[in-house]
Amino acid sequence: MPFNTFIKVWRPTNPDKFVIVRINDRGPYHKDRILDLSEKAFSKLAETSTGVIDINYKLIIKEKDIATKIPEFLRENF
Repeated sequence: MPFNTFIKVWRPTNPDKFVIVRINDRGPYHKDRILDLSEKAFSKLAETSTGVIDINYKLIIKEKDIATKIPEFLRENF
């Protein structure tokens, strides 16, 4: 995803508990992981000692960003 894109992240087991994060880095560099949250963001979803959790995510799209920032292949999915 492009830098500065905002996404909503939540655990499938608790969709009412979520965090909004901004993409500001590339990675993670592990084939079985799709997102690396900061410790602060992670702590809003689970105890940090948990280490790795399953998540769902959704792009937060502002109307002005649709045509300019979000790649077509991502827009189709959200």
